[in-house]
Amino acid sequence: MQPTYAVDIDRGVLEPPIWLQTSPKLAPFTTSQDMRFNAKQHRYLWLPKGYWLDIDPEHLNKFIISAGNTQYIQQRLQVHRDLLCDTKRCQLPAMGHNRIVAIQNHLDEDTTFKAMVGHIPQNVDSFRRALSLAKPSVVTKNRRGSERYYQLNKDDEVTLFFSAAKKLKLSVRQNMQQPDEKGVVYAYVDKQLVAKINTINSQALEYKEQSLGLENTEYLAIAAGQYLTIKSKTDAFIKLEQSHRAIYDDNVAEKEQEKHLLPYWYQVANDAISAVYNDHSLHVFSDDVFTANNPLATKRHNNLLSMMTGQSQLWGSYRTFSAVETKSRMVSELVEQRLVDDQFYPRINQQLRLISTLNQSAQLFDLSSKKRATPWLTLIAKSTKDSQLKLSSGENSWLVNLKATEDFQSLIISVPLNSQSLTIQSLSSQTNQIEFALYARTLTDLPSDEVIYQQAVSTKNLRPAISKLIADDLHKQHADYLAAIEPYAPARKNVTAFNAEQSLLTAKDLATSAPLDALAFLKPLTQNADTAIAEQAWQLRVAILREQEQFHLANSYLEGLYKSTQQLQLKQFAAQALIDSYQTEHQDIKLFALCAGNLTTIKECQPILINLAVKQQKHRLAAWLAYSSTVPTKVSESFKALNYQTLSAHPFVDEARYQLKAGSQETFINSQGKLQNTVITEAMPWSFNAQTPINLVIKARTAAKQNGEYQTAWLMAQSQYQHKLMPIFSDIPATTLFVKNQQAASVAATLVVRLQAGEALTITADHTSYLDVSFIPESLFNQFDYVSDAANKSTSNDIMSLIYSADATQADLLLNGLYLLSKKRLTNNQYTQLLQRLETLDADAKSTFLQNRIESYGQWQPLDSLLDFAGTRLFDMQSTAQSSFADRFTLLNTQAGSNEGILLRPFHTLNIDLAQTEGQQIRFKFNFSTAELARANVANLSLQLANVQKVWSVTEQQSIPFTFNKRELDNNIISLRWLNPYLSQHLTIEAEQYIAGRWQHLALPTTLLFYTVTPDTPLMAKLPADRLIKLEEMNEFKRTERRFFHPAGKVEVTADKLQYVRLYSWQLSEQSNKISPYSQAKTLLPELITYQAPEQPSIINEQVNLHSDELNWQGFIRYDQQTIFQSAEDIPAREEIDIGARLRLNDDNHWYQLEGYYSLSDTQADIFALNGYHSWQDENSPWYIDTQINSRWQPSHDSFDLQYALDASISIGQSWQRDTVHRHQWQVTPYIRYSSADLDDYLADEQLNSSIFNFYRENHASGWLSYYQYRYQPWVDNYLNFGVSSGSNDDWLSLDYLKFNSSWNQYYHGHIFQVGLDSYYRFADDHRATATWQYITRFAWQKQVNLGSFTNGWLKLSWQQDWVWNNHNISVEFSSGNNQHTGFAPFAHDEIIFPALQLNHLLEHSDYEQ
Repeated sequence: MQPTYAVDIDRGVLEPPIWLQTSPKLAPFTTSQDMRFNAKQHRYLWLPKGYWLDIDPEHLNKFIISAGNTQYIQQRLQVHRDLLCDTKRCQLPAMGHNRIVAIQNHLDEDTTFKAMVGHIPQNVDSFRRALSLAKPSVVTKNRRGSERYYQLNKDDEVTLFFSAAKKLKLSVRQNMQQPDEKGVVYAYVDKQLVAKINTINSQALEYKEQSLGLENTEYLAIAAGQYLTIKSKTDAFIKLEQSHRAIYDDNVAEKEQEKHLLPYWYQVANDAISAVYNDHSLHVFSDDVFTANNPLATKRHNNLLSMMTGQSQLWGSYRTFSAVETKSRMVSELVEQRLVDDQFYPRINQQLRLISTLNQSAQLFDLSSKKRATPWLTLIAKSTKDSQLKLSSGENSWLVNLKATEDFQSLIISVPLNSQSLTIQSLSSQTNQIEFALYARTLTDLPSDEVIYQQAVSTKNLRPAISKLIADDLHKQHADYLAAIEPYAPARKNVTAFNAEQSLLTAKDLATSAPLDALAFLKPLTQNADTAIAEQAWQLRVAILREQEQFHLANSYLEGLYKSTQQLQLKQFAAQALIDSYQTEHQDIKLFALCAGNLTTIKECQPILINLAVKQQKHRLAAWLAYSSTVPTKVSESFKALNYQTLSAHPFVDEARYQLKAGSQETFINSQGKLQNTVITEAMPWSFNAQTPINLVIKARTAAKQNGEYQTAWLMAQSQYQHKLMPIFSDIPATTLFVKNQQAASVAATLVVRLQAGEALTITADHTSYLDVSFIPESLFNQFDYVSDAANKSTSNDIMSLIYSADATQADLLLNGLYLLSKKRLTNNQYTQLLQRLETLDADAKSTFLQNRIESYGQWQPLDSLLDFAGTRLFDMQSTAQSSFADRFTLLNTQAGSNEGILLRPFHTLNIDLAQTEGQQIRFKFNFSTAELARANVANLSLQLANVQKVWSVTEQQSIPFTFNKRELDNNIISLRWLNPYLSQHLTIEAEQYIAGRWQHLALPTTLLFYTVTPDTPLMAKLPADRLIKLEEMNEFKRTERRFFHPAGKVEVTADKLQYVRLYSWQLSEQSNKISPYSQAKTLLPELITYQAPEQPSIINEQVNLHSDELNWQGFIRYDQQTIFQSAEDIPAREEIDIGARLRLNDDNHWYQLEGYYSLSDTQADIFALNGYHSWQDENSPWYIDTQINSRWQPSHDSFDLQYALDASISIGQSWQRDTVHRHQWQVTPYIRYSSADLDDYLADEQLNSSIFNFYRENHASGWLSYYQYRYQPWVDNYLNFGVSSGSNDDWLSLDYLKFNSSWNQYYHGHIFQVGLDSYYRFADDHRATATWQYITRFAWQKQVNLGSFTNGWLKLSWQQDWVWNNHNISVEFSSGNNQHTGFAPFAHDEIIFPALQLNHLLEHSDYEQ
């Protein structure tokens, strides 16, 4: 994909640079290609945007060259990195901003530096005619003239009708009396939005009388018969100009192709979006556009950047892990210098920045964590003393010189896109304080453009590139969601339809009284071929699980069903149930991912996705999802964030102010890309001081730790007003990985905290943790429920006071209790009291999850302090009904659990004594059943023999017996342990012994002791303290259990008939064992997209050198035939041939010309002429002063002496223009004439040249001339002149004549034509008997003539006709000189008729250097 506006950048023009002086202020010093340097001297030159610097490679051995946005911050240039070089030249490429280049002679002797600046010549801008608007206006003034801007207050609008098709340029400036960071002006064509123009909130300081911002422009195309409406959402000033085609020469104006004008350009933008996001090419962001320096091309380049990228701040960290101090504050940034009317004006931005302080250690920045779209990094910095910074990346390093200033300085640095990291280090003294911030332009997940968005809204149709992007993004999130789910694939069981209905009714009856029995009936029913029965079974099964507080398992079943079922009805049921569950449990990430795959199938998914995207501040996605939505959502908050003012109120500018002290950064990666978190440790807390009210959402995680135990890290957040405690569950891995070692990180816990102004928050953790901090605007915080995983921390760590507190919330009890348990600070009694208090509170998914972790710190212990009982009995546990509640529940969730053999429990070692067996050869057979949600698992067992430990693997499909000989055992005892137990898995062991040549069953003991209770003899036990008691009863070979709290003292179990019971009490455990659900999914390092970087700029070799600071010379020959004279005397026709030369020189705003020629006359004596001319133009105003001295010398001849004549004049005037169409000029010229000849000489010498003496000269030896001229030029290739002038008589008081003139000037393919009419009214006076009118028409033609590689010439022809006296003048001139070497800069202000067109024509004939 090529840049969206392709421009030929193969040919350039080189000109001498402007050298600068920096004291007492920055100002132009001189324009010269050669500059003399003293030893060790510094000098600066000006490099405007769009210009490159061209130097001789030999200079690099003598000079140190630096470049920067201003003279206060400079980056030293390196040859192979920053410059483009060949054997003849080195070039510093053009950029899109102004630069100042610093050059230092590092030799100990004087030397000369030669440089040129190059640019691509452009045709003339065709947008010339400013349109009048029915609004108040202001007139801005500068040296060139004035421009009229029309004022639009906030919410003002103006409408224009165009009867013919037009191309328009809309220029906008912010009213800086009402600054607006989010100021915007909209353009509508027939009520359809076509353009959005942001105002620039930076003052244009060159306008002293008005408070205006810098100009921003947009280019529009409008068809015939359409209305253009301009609406302002801020206080702004606007100017609207229309393009005028050239009348005859279509090649002279810049041709703005309609496909690059709005609204047509948006089709090109669609191709660019596709190139970036689909083809992964960054070529559309190529810097070649800056070399071309075409305003429209640069505008479109910036449009694409703002559409698809954003400025992202880079976060640094010290290698020493010391804290980085940052502060959010409003700063003044000197972005660049601007040269206007030979004066420099700073561009100063007021920005809210997060500023870091740099100490002597280097700060490290991870560049790989950002999707950089361009290689350019923006450094803003300020120092209290002159400083030097060193930036390093790989083998590259950049030295930056920073001067002490009050404002922050801005510098653009090119760091290759493939760079992984960057360090910044101060090379200055320790006493120096450097403040800085570093930004990168990064690719956004989705493009954003309000005009494109409004077009989609009005047409209800997304552009293909954007539609594909959104679809791909949603599909990826849904696919990631499915990949993390274990499939539901149970063993299929056939149930007849009748039996299915009967079983379903039975399950409904048992749901409350015997939930496990009901689940047993429902398990096969969920696989029924009748989807209606299967759906009802699933509904009841999930409801029972939730009633049993198995919230996570219920969701897991629904997720597995959603992933695995092929029946649409069941899939829809699972999806809907999950949506309800996720909403209730505030599982936003899963909810978003699920709805991402059901956007079109589940009605409520669209508003859910939109609202979640708004809540998560994914504003671009929220807006695109809502473009066709008709249901109410909160997307207006996204419109505010995106500054879509056509769709929302004026956005609130978030000015959160704070100070931050934080540790280093750690980079993570997940399916969405890379992200950085801040590291906190016990020794390095995270300190945050809010200067304004701020809402924070802080996600914290640790490294994942999976060792079969519950692992919890604790985060504490404390301020003057609040003390928070939050667990981070390190034992639960996330799909997020550490980049450095690809190890898994834990799931993140979320702390939501609201800070007052002046509140200081400190966050610490007992394990190394990683924080991701985001700011929530007040409007979002009020509209959405941001759920925090933290609770108020008990300041006393006394759990009993919290238990008995009426104000303690459920979260306070759960988290403080869990914290104290994890720190082993609770006694058995406190533990029991906590459990008893929690029993009184309602359970939900979150509280149940926490309570399960609390209960993991305890275990059931048989009550051994029995005082009395009737007897005991051993029961052989062979049936499912005799199993414990936990074992029965496991069987209900496993594939096909078996009751054969002895059960091997997780985290327990089973010791089997084989001393009594008859056979010596023994083998174990294993019955392993995986969970219904994880079939591809293997059970690993450890078997401890006498001298060896063996690991045996068992699968559900195939189990190989483990065979051994009793001689291998120690004391006939073998020990077994399940090494990798997972949730809902079941493993039993059967034994066989080898006797008489065959394997025979070997019974393993499966009995359990129960105590007998009779009506006469209850079971009596003693409790030393309050305890949670479990009472198990075996009745009719069915085992049931009850749990209750019992106070300290005597426990009595009575019965009205014979009962068999067991008593357990809940005690603290030394272990905190955890059984996790099995997951087959392995988190792999995501494959990140590699974007194709634009090609490196190439050196420009085809360029012409225009040495405007050198002497321009011309030789000329001219033929004149004159019959029109000002004098009334009868002067015969005169023919002359002039042969001579002209020299011109330009020195800044001074122009000098010296002309000499020899004139051959047919009737008069030949003469020599020597003329001098000087012109000066003021730097700051339209004033100018021209001085001229003309001399004519007639050599002595035929006994007549040498004669001469001198004319001297000084002209004072002004030349200014309004917009680019209207040009005004006036001047007054006092003059004086002197001639050595008098009347006697005239009478005596018949050949006396009339240039030496004539009666008109004699009678007007002094006086003044004045004129006013108006030029009208709405077209590029021609203009009209209208003027009036007059001259005085010798008395300086009376008028000699009054002249009215008009002319039409036309440029056509290098030809310049002029047709004019002059009307003179000559007053009667002492030398003129009667007043007369004189009418003269004029025709002139001139053409530049190409003379090959040598030079070029000018051929000029003029003809004047006096219609009153029927006289005429004819003049033909040919001149040639070194214009190809100097250009037209040495020509004074009015010498060149069409300056830009003639220069371009000259360049067309130039021999470009190869």
